Amino acid sequence: MAEPARRAAVWLRALACGLLLLPLLALGHVSGYTDTSIQVSASGVRVIYTAPRDNLLEIDTPPGAPVVDSTRSVGPPEAYLRSVRDGWRVSAGGERCLLTQARSLALEGVPSYQYQFTYVCPHGMDELEIGYSLIFARWPEHENFARVFMAGQRQRMRFTSEQQTLKVPVAQLLAGWGKPLVAGFFDSDPHRVFSPDGSARDAPLPQVVEAAPSLGSLSFAQIDPGFIRLGVSHIFGGVDHVLFVVGLVMLNRQWRGLLLLVTAFTLAHSVTMALSVLGWVDIPAAVAEPLIAASIVYIGLENLWALRRGRGAAAGGVLAGSPWPVLLRRAALVFVFGLVHGVGFSYTLRQMGLREDLLGSLLYFNLGVELGQLAVIAFVLPMLLVLGRLLPIAKVSAGLSTAVVVAGTVMLVGGL
Repeated sequence: MAEPARRAAVWLRALACGLLLLPLLALGHVSGYTDTSIQVSASGVRVIYTAPRDNLLEIDTPPGAPVVDSTRSVGPPEAYLRSVRDGWRVSAGGERCLLTQARSLALEGVPSYQYQFTYVCPHGMDELEIGYSLIFARWPEHENFARVFMAGQRQRMRFTSEQQTLKVPVAQLLAGWGKPLVAGFFDSDPHRVFSPDGSARDAPLPQVVEAAPSLGSLSFAQIDPGFIRLGVSHIFGGVDHVLFVVGLVMLNRQWRGLLLLVTAFTLAHSVTMALSVLGWVDIPAAVAEPLIAASIVYIGLENLWALRRGRGAAAGGVLAGSPWPVLLRRAALVFVFGLVHGVGFSYTLRQMGLREDLLGSLLYFNLGVELGQLAVIAFVLPMLLVLGRLLPIAKVSAGLSTAVVVAGTVMLVGGL
């Protein structure tokens, strides 16, 4: 074997091993994203925090322990109430505000817990400071998407490991807007599951008007563009989607075939992701995730079957025989699988408990998903083209498709 071909064989084995290792990476994967609704009113400050249950395991995990320990199970929401409470800090004028109420509950339909904290600030709220310090010690990439409501205005911001504090110049902002704070708390519970507690009279949801210019650390915006990055990171964090896209590329390396398959996948997962996030379709993760793993196994097996029959070795990678009928059948199958993957895409947004600007956030998130999907193709396709010039293309496709089948089987059996 010539030296270039020998090197190509080494690269092929390395890629195959990388695909086989992806399910092991998924064992340590948590979503890493939480959501918070914060109200500032004349009655005080209310924080409604929504977190996926697996994220809460990070709170009481000792340093040096695995990111996710499969031997540990998530406790009830009240088991984490004290730890979640201690992860929030609300101060005014340099003094801590008093916590008057702390409640917790489990959400129905999504594996998330929700916490509500109400604070009063005896010395006024001219200068308000809100701090969040949960999960960062164990998961530095963690982000908490927050919305702050005050005097009919709404701010979107994110708590990150670099930005764990939000400073709100309340008096300065109110003077600039010429508006007072509302007298009580309104319904900003994303899931509307906390019942009225009588601690303050409920006020109607204030009309969101055009925001005043940014002051201090505030930057009012309707949709956080961070949801684009969230969609991209979801693709690379969710190895099941990466494996599926890699499986699609194996036998379709000409742009027309790839465009058809990617379009079918995109349309399908966009539809079911939207329906699931909006609550019109509700498929439990225990059902959707095995189906997603099964789709990976199937697409890899179909690649191997096509190669065995000699239909995948044609130059350029388009299935030979009757190209368009075969491609259309494969596109229809990919569309069906895409419907299932769309439900899987939706869980990140559903677990965060979004409601305000839901459609915009969904649009941005889906855009990020598409960018991540294209990035996977842009990374894998050139490698396949280079390897295909040095080794028999059927050998390259068969080796990587076999790795996809094995990795998908591991995920299916493991219930990931």
